[in-house]
Amino acid sequence: IAVNNGNLYYTGGNLGIGTTDPGEDLDIVKSGNADLRVKSTANGDDARIFINRVNENGRAYLKFEDENNSYNWFTGLLRSSGNLYAIGTGDDFGTNTHVVVNSSGNVGIGNTAPPAKLTVEGSISASNFIYATNRVLVNDDIALLHDGTSTLKVGFDSQINTINYGKD
Repeated sequence: IAVNNGNLYYTGGNLGIGTTDPGEDLDIVKSGNADLRVKSTANGDDARIFINRVNENGRAYLKFEDENNSYNWFTGLLRSSGNLYAIGTGDDFGTNTHVVVNSSGNVGIGNTAPPAKLTVEGSISASNFIYATNRVLVNDDIALLHDGTSTLKVGFDSQINTINYGKD
């Protein structure tokens, strides 16, 4: 079936806009910008897109692809990801998964099961200060603590030593 001067095609259960051979359920092909708009015109109403999966064996994600250079990025619920939102270059969870957010809001960078609010596997680089409001721990053995006074406490193997600094 061709409609609207040959711009809309329904073939084999697929709907094509701008293509006579749609390869997906809905396939939009255009030589210029190919845009998709979802718009609500009523005050207070939403414009939404739902991407659902039946269980964790499936996927519910967006894929960003540069076909000419084979670049692929995926974001969403990947296969076997459970309740983790993932960003990566593979569409199966754990395969080139770079960032995850779990249902507690914990973020993992290079870690797919972050136990803390931010878990990073590998080095961290900062061009300025990194702030901590209470303490900094290194391997749970070395602790730097500041109690709000002119005292810096340094602990090692559960023994804490005090270093005074500032003006006398």
